Amino acid sequence: MAGIDCIGQGYKDLLAALITRDTAKNILIEVLNGMPICEPLPQTLSNEGLKQLEATRKKSAEWGVAVDYTDEKGNTTKYGSPSALAKFLNLKMSGQQTVCDGEKCKALDVVDIFRLQGYTVDCEVEREGKIEITLDCVKAEAGGKAMHVIHPGAFEPLAKKGAK
Repeated sequence: MAGIDCIGQGYKDLLAALITRDTAKNILIEVLNGMPICEPLPQTLSNEGLKQLEATRKKSAEWGVAVDYTDEKGNTTKYGSPSALAKFLNLKMSGQQTVCDGEKCKALDVVDIFRLQGYTVDCEVEREGKIEITLDCVKAEAGGKAMHVIHPGAFEPLAKKGAK
């Protein structure tokens, strides 16, 4: 078995909470598959190199899903988009990364940005005419319906109850 390079505190806490609650193996596997992969830090690019890199990026489609946020007290608020929620939470939408042991965990989309900061993100998707809750969040064009973002502190009362 290869050594573990790094794991963020948020993911560590999330996995511990899921294991404590005897979460099904298939859900744990979905969580693991949703974690961003750590990769070596890139070489520093010149300003011209950064401009060229930016020019190759294309704007992705809007999420187009309903978004709600449950804070640490259990209060739920609706937001117009994942980026509006990220702005409310004061999370950067670009360049978001976590550095651990000389590696960086790169956020591929806004879901990764939330998860890298310790938030739980569950999504509703439509498959074969039925709405399912999943950790595999997709945009509206791929069947996505809703995104539920939960503050990491919202799990603390559950963890304390389970510890008694």
